[in-house]
Amino acid sequence: MTSPTIEGLRTRTLTLEDASMVAATLNLISQHDVGENWLAEGDLEREWQAPNFMIADNTHALFDGDQLVGYADLWDMLPPHTRAFGFCRVHPDYRGRGIEDYLMRWLLETSRRNLSRAPENARVVLHMMIDSRMQHSISLYERHGLRHIRNYFQMRLNMEAPPPLPQYPEGITVRKFVRGQDDRATFEALDEAFRDHYGHMPGQFEMFEHHMLNNAMSELSMWYLAMAGDEIAGLCLCSKSIPEDPELGWVEDLAVRRPYRKLGLGLALLHESFGEFYRRGYRKVGLGVDAQNLTGALRLYERAGMRPERQWQRYEYVLREGEELSTQMLSE
Repeated sequence: MTSPTIEGLRTRTLTLEDASMVAATLNLISQHDVGENWLAEGDLEREWQAPNFMIADNTHALFDGDQLVGYADLWDMLPPHTRAFGFCRVHPDYRGRGIEDYLMRWLLETSRRNLSRAPENARVVLHMMIDSRMQHSISLYERHGLRHIRNYFQMRLNMEAPPPLPQYPEGITVRKFVRGQDDRATFEALDEAFRDHYGHMPGQFEMFEHHMLNNAMSELSMWYLAMAGDEIAGLCLCSKSIPEDPELGWVEDLAVRRPYRKLGLGLALLHESFGEFYRRGYRKVGLGVDAQNLTGALRLYERAGMRPERQWQRYEYVLREGEELSTQMLSE
């Protein structure tokens, strides 16, 4: 089913079979804007199959004939439904014709469905992230009333020689993750540690399973668990690379639980992963970090020799003021 939209363009419901076509267009846009791919093969298809993601309800696309010219998606499926995450892109040849504003209006209007889903007195917001180099998107966000609230860095380390050997605190041992044995314990330790991160909301194991355990880019042989007896004290979960740079080893998550912080465990886990990446032939490694991270992660990464390579900006649109349910500051 199609329906008229703007300037002779039309929209239609997307299906899973459209994933490769949409991914190719998003990579074309990303190559034009920043010279890098946005998605690896199969990424979008896997994302669209996430628990509770309904392609027909959570995506919106505009076509000029068979050409995809604009795309948006909205991640708003998780309880307590106080946050939605929006994304939109427009083909470079079709910019300046109102398509960007059309897609932003769709995101804003569609995200309002969370007002009836969220707890009555809770604050409800729409978040959007953008590479700081994409000034046209930043202007779009600000034009529609979104406010810049936070910065995130992509940190990188170039390794010209083997990194230092890891030095673990007394009483801590490290072992590799065992699929089928450590799945839930790893999720629970990660979720507990991330409670001290800005914007954290309790996670769902099914999402961790889908996005991490079943992700072809996750390098499970480089998932390290730092153990204090039978308890996970900290962990480092690595991926093979990221779409924009296949030669960049990637630390997806580094987390240390509260009782084991300030002992050097985070740095030891970093050195563990850096050393293995180096042995496998990687000469650069990266990760993402909140520039105002509440637990001091940025300082840790700088001590490990990493430096900011680029910046992402987080924007927010407040759909309803109220009680903020996500983490905003460290609690006692």
